[in-house]
Amino acid sequence: MGWAAWSAALVAVAASAAAAWFDARSGRIPNALCLFATFAGIGLGVWNGGLDGLLGAAAGGLVTALVPLLLYRAEAMGGGDVKLLFALGTLLGVQGGLEVESVAFMAGAVHGLVVWARRGRLKAGLAVAARKVVPFDRRPVTGEMISAAGTTIPFAPSILLGSVVAVVVAVAG
Repeated sequence: MGWAAWSAALVAVAASAAAAWFDARSGRIPNALCLFATFAGIGLGVWNGGLDGLLGAAAGGLVTALVPLLLYRAEAMGGGDVKLLFALGTLLGVQGGLEVESVAFMAGAVHGLVVWARRGRLKAGLAVAARKVVPFDRRPVTGEMISAAGTTIPFAPSILLGSVVAVVVAVAG
C-alpha cells in the first residue's frame, strides 16, 4: 500500500469512528464529516491517479451508495448513513466500499435482531423490516408500527466495523 492508500484508509476509519460516536449519541451523522471524507477521497484519488483517480473515487462512491440509497428511499436507512457510505466509497474505491457495506449490513442485521430480542420486539421488528424491503408489499408502514417495533438503531457503528475490516483486508491482501 502506498502513502495515498494508507491516507485514504486512515481517513476512512477516522471518519467512520467519528460518525459512529455522533450516531450513537444523537442519531445523526454531521454533513460536514461526510463532506470532509468525500473531498478527501476525491482529492487523494486525483493526487494519486489524476483523471483515472477522480473517476475511480467517483465510481467507488456511486457504487457503494447505490443500495443504501434505495434503502433510504424505502425509509429503511438514514440519509447520513448513505452519505457516509458514499464518502467511504470515494476513499476506498469500489471493492473497499462494497466490503465496508457488506460487513456493515451483516453487523447491522445482527445488532438489530439483538436489540429487538432484548426489548421483546423481535416479531414486530421483523414485520416492519420486511414491509420496508419486500417490493410487492405495498401496505404502508405506520408510525405506530415503528414505535411498537422500536426499529431505529444507529447504523454508523456497524459501518465503523466494516471500515476496519476493509482496511485490514486491504493491508493483509
